[in-house]
Amino acid sequence: MIASEADGRTLFLVEDDGSLNPQYRFGPGEGAIEDFSTASERLQAEPNLSWTESRFATRLLNGGPDRVTLLKDRVKFRRDGDWTTEPIATANWTGELDRWFDLVP
Repeated sequence: MIASEADGRTLFLVEDDGSLNPQYRFGPGEGAIEDFSTASERLQAEPNLSWTESRFATRLLNGGPDRVTLLKDRVKFRRDGDWTTEPIATANWTGELDRWFDLVP
């Protein structure tokens, strides 16, 4: 979760119990988009990272802390702090991406 204040933004990790754990603090105007190009390109291409080895998508449900995560062969849900997993066929991945994320590759 990201919270905005007058002097910047804070990225919080939402713990299983719903509490917020601050992770990063961003001030206004701390960098141009070009400042992130090198890291962005590396993170898109570097091997052996979960997001470069296998497709996935994740988002909060109803503003959080509940979450849906779509992985290669399953969809995971966190509701009220509990995780559940439902298998999906590879052929249904695009449909699940559209269903949960309103995206079509």
